[in-house]
Amino acid sequence: MLYLRKIDEDQWKDKILHDAVSISDLKTSDNDISVWKDDGTPGLVNKLALAYSLTTGRITDLWCVDIPDNLLAGFSFNPAPSSTIFSSMQSLHTNIVVPTLYEMGELAEIIYNLIKEEKQIYISEQELKECFYNAIKADEISIDFNDKRFRQFRKPLAEIEKEKGKIDFSRLHNAKDVENNRVSCHTCKGKGFIKNVCINQQFLKN
Repeated sequence: MLYLRKIDEDQWKDKILHDAVSISDLKTSDNDISVWKDDGTPGLVNKLALAYSLTTGRITDLWCVDIPDNLLAGFSFNPAPSSTIFSSMQSLHTNIVVPTLYEMGELAEIIYNLIKEEKQIYISEQELKECFYNAIKADEISIDFNDKRFRQFRKPLAEIEKEKGKIDFSRLHNAKDVENNRVSCHTCKGKGFIKNVCINQQFLKN
């Protein structure tokens, strides 16, 4: 098992071991360091990175490290599902417990050595957008694009739809987008109807 941790590479690259700037990248307010379980399944790293990104409210490129479990033998874990809207990834989230600066320093050293060995992973914005598109199409993400909390995700989806084709939201259960469910309707002179209900409150007849 590997544990994926998002990092700010600039805070680690060309720094000394236990540099205060590097350690500050391991932010915690409850002695937990957020990580994601990676079993090595092809494509899972990108899905986990997307799951993390969706908790931040934006999809952008990022750096991360995959920490082998044998390097974490001296640590305990505090399992906790993520609040990410990428439903199938929620249970893959957990936390490394760092009760004191000593454990945080040990974890920092592990990450520092992985970066020194150039084992950090870069995931581009394009890769994450394509992953987002595929996850929406597979109905793995619970999202309502008409909710103002998620409207910012319409743009990255639309960009990939131009390349790969429009997603048919009428076939999805977990993702909703009223605009993409709108079709022409003769009873309202082409203005359209939503979810089979005409804007004049008439039901569409098959």
